[in-house]
Amino acid sequence: MLYGILVATKSGNDAAHVTQRAAMLVSNLQDATLDIFSVVTPAGTRRIVSWMRGSEHHAERAEQERTMRRLSCQSEYLREHYGIRCTIASGVGALAAQVAARVRTTAADMVVLEGCDSHWKRPSTGAGEAARIARMSGRPVLLVRNEPRCAYARIAVPVDFSDDALRVTETVMHLLPEAHITFLHSYRAAGQGAMLGAGVSDQSIDNFRLRAQRQAQAAFSTFLGRLSRPLTKFSLVLTAQPEALATRTYLRTVKPDLIALADGADSMLLGWLTESTPWTVLSDTRCDVLLLAPPRARSIPDTRHPPAMGGVPTALEHAEQAAASGAP
Repeated sequence: MLYGILVATKSGNDAAHVTQRAAMLVSNLQDATLDIFSVVTPAGTRRIVSWMRGSEHHAERAEQERTMRRLSCQSEYLREHYGIRCTIASGVGALAAQVAARVRTTAADMVVLEGCDSHWKRPSTGAGEAARIARMSGRPVLLVRNEPRCAYARIAVPVDFSDDALRVTETVMHLLPEAHITFLHSYRAAGQGAMLGAGVSDQSIDNFRLRAQRQAQAAFSTFLGRLSRPLTKFSLVLTAQPEALATRTYLRTVKPDLIALADGADSMLLGWLTESTPWTVLSDTRCDVLLLAPPRARSIPDTRHPPAMGGVPTALEHAEQAAASGAP
């Protein structure tokens, strides 16, 4: 089964690190294809217009010619160093719209996007652009924010045991079968504040927290059982901290290679990450970001893969139902 990877870059940027990371992914997959697509944006043609003194159409065409020459060099490099043959193309317009159109043309399964500031050579957040491309194309987007010195080995996956978390885990297992996945889960002991205000003893509150932690562990076990195949390299980090704070702390201290997120109705983390305080999280780490699009926003029919599960109770609901019925 072919798995198509589309590398999307902005014209004029040095995106060698992006194509290198994509080539490393292709090497891990069987029968994978690679397509390098560079977009000439209107802002990227202004400097050409100033010295050409010609029309914007001529400037865009000149930029496209330069882009295709650069892409040809990258393609030759990948063929010599990785043994990968790829296709190259360029477009003119807004990045997200052009990438979505290219996905329709090539039937790509995944988009790899540059996430490095082209002027300062430092990682940028890029979460907003990645989210737009994910929603418009309906495909997972890998945001490459640093130089790929080695294969991804440590993956952080914040989970709430929902279907969105299941999609993220399945995608990571497919793309990176040898990587170690660390699941981050923030459990909540509902009613703890009321217990403190009512003067409940510390021992009783500790027991209440312990029960909430055990319920989270049981939900995690059920979550693992829903995966399509057993997972061998993984660990679980449970914390009573809020999800945003726990994720930020983990990224700053452990510094994983990649964090994987789902852009879905059940994913509170993504909305906080991309809208509230993106710099406070992503600027603290150099890790790359894998973002999955919402399943309902998938605008491109895909007959090569089975549909995602829907209407299935979450693992936490399974655990709560089992506890209510008295099952072990």
